Amino acid sequence: MIDLKESFKLIKKYKLPIVKTFASLDFEKLKKSFLKMKKPIVLKVYSPDIIHKTDVGCLITGINNLSQLKKAYKKILKNAFSFNPDARIESFLMQESAKGVELIIGAKNDETFGKIILFGLGGIYAEIFEDVAIRVLPIDENQADFMIRQIKGFKILSGYRGKKFNLGALKELILKVAKLFENENIKEIDLNPVFLDEKEAKIVDWKFYR
Repeated sequence: MIDLKESFKLIKKYKLPIVKTFASLDFEKLKKSFLKMKKPIVLKVYSPDIIHKTDVGCLITGINNLSQLKKAYKKILKNAFSFNPDARIESFLMQESAKGVELIIGAKNDETFGKIILFGLGGIYAEIFEDVAIRVLPIDENQADFMIRQIKGFKILSGYRGKKFNLGALKELILKVAKLFENENIKEIDLNPVFLDEKEAKIVDWKFYR
């Protein structure tokens, strides 16, 4: 997994929409930025040795005040080193909460087909339903649009029970990820979850591998 500094460079270069995020190991810096962020916030670690943060108690949600932030900071450190005493913790990520339906967008080098991109339901649903669409790169707008409509979960995205989602923003994000993967020396991209609502698509968690 590439380091945080380089991942931010890629995010900025390709204008990938992430939730408002502040990164630091220093609690005093986290505390200062916390006061300027919309509550509740989420606190988690960025570590190449801790991939599934939620499973090992290294991601805490619903933080509304400084007391809760301090407790979460200490708890995450304790859980991280309990899980792996040699864990390399690059930073803490403090993020504003996102809303909407959870999706996943990824890309990797396939032994048979070469560079491919995938899209589907994210979060816990990614493993339960395995509802994904896959295309060989490069792709155009029509192919990205078809990927969105191909998954079984499109019934949700198309306005199930009156809920609306910005499918244009989602298509734009898929195309940006495809462009990044084609142009950069990256072996794999994992954006999960991506939250989509009626206004926008926002990436909450990202991993890039060389």
